[in-house]
Amino acid sequence: MKKYSVFLIFLIITLSCIGCSRRESGLSVDPESTLDESSILKGKVSGVLTTEHSPYRVKGNIEVDSLSTLTIEAGVSILFSDSSSLLVRGRLIADGKPGEPVTFTADNGTWKGIQFVGSRQNSSISYAIIEKISLSLNIPEETGAIDMENSILTIHNSIIRNNVSYEGGGIYLKGSQAEIKNSLFINNHAGIFGGAVLSAGSEIAFINNTVYKNWTDNFGGGLVIRGSENARVENNIFYMNTGRQGNPGVDFSGDSSKVLIKYNYPGYGTSSPLFTSETNLHLQNGSPCIDQGDPDPAFNDTDKSRNDQGAYGGPLGNW
Repeated sequence: MKKYSVFLIFLIITLSCIGCSRRESGLSVDPESTLDESSILKGKVSGVLTTEHSPYRVKGNIEVDSLSTLTIEAGVSILFSDSSSLLVRGRLIADGKPGEPVTFTADNGTWKGIQFVGSRQNSSISYAIIEKISLSLNIPEETGAIDMENSILTIHNSIIRNNVSYEGGGIYLKGSQAEIKNSLFINNHAGIFGGAVLSAGSEIAFINNTVYKNWTDNFGGGLVIRGSENARVENNIFYMNTGRQGNPGVDFSGDSSKVLIKYNYPGYGTSSPLFTSETNLHLQNGSPCIDQGDPDPAFNDTDKSRNDQGAYGGPLGNW
């Protein structure tokens, strides 16, 4: 009996060691080496996308329906396969943090962008990167990397770059309301109007943005406003935007009583805003854009000095 007890104890210890060995071996596996099913996005989406399962991959088109909200945590990346897109009929909350952006990008190549249709629930995008969207330059329905129709959206402290569409290379608004502040529009391309942004029959507040190296094959390389229902364009930098016709900074047509355009760096001529570098669009000392924004204290920089024009000026400029 005593021998049996000793053998049983030995057996238990041996099995325990094997179990420990297996657990330790499992911990050595890189958790990023495989993509679990919870990180694949398909069809209708809602709820919260957490950093735990990031990056997420989109296979085909995804939709936030009119009764739903999709919230995306800071630091999350969403990778879209070729020809996939995000349609928002409900509400999108994609709010990153400084150093932890929400990133919307292509998985491999390009994708088809974000469409807001009848989304009236005050969607929000901040501290985000939206890039590598490629729509047709020749198909009128393929408008805006971010395409808004009868929708409401706030965009703050975000980078919208390297996108292509028929109109509104970065953003297209139709019958919508948008507040766009302290954001960078870089290297966006439109076939017809608005290399960076086209606002048609919409309300837009476009404040303290930097619009750089966007272009159109036709009219208005920067921001184009048509038939505005109220527009405020203040404290922006427009630089090196090009088109065959129209103002390379802000081009407007419609009821002038509904439009306020002031304190912008105009974007033409030989002068330069003196960016830190081609890739760092903060202002150097001596920039003609320093302290040249709206002198109203409501627009002051974070150090309480007068507003600097561009994406790094004003109350939201410290990013």
